[in-house]
Amino acid sequence: MDEITLTGATTVSEIRDGAVTTFTITPEQFGMKRVSLRSLRGGSGGENAKITRAILDGTERGAKRDIVSFERRCNSLCGRGCGIHRRRCKISGRDDR
Repeated sequence: MDEITLTGATTVSEIRDGAVTTFTITPEQFGMKRVSLRSLRGGSGGENAKITRAILDGTERGAKRDIVSFERRCNSLCGRGCGIHRRRCKISGRDDR
C-alpha cells in the first residue's frame, strides 16, 4: 500500500489467494471527513518539522493529523490482511494517540 488520501477517493488493489481485486475507498466510508488539499499543505523544511512534531505530540488536531492517522490505520489493516473492502472498518483519528 502506498498513499491514501482524505481529499477524495483512493483506488486500492488487493491481492488475495493469487487474485487481484481493485476497488475504491473514500474517507467517508471510514468515518473520516473529506478535506481540501490546501488543508494538507506543508511548507519549508522547518515548517514541516513543526507540523510533524505537532502531530507526534498531539497538539495538531486538524487534517494533517487525520491523514497521518488514517493512513497508519489503513496500513495496519492491510498488514493484518483483513480485507479492507469487505470489512469497511471504521477508522477515525479523533481519539488516536
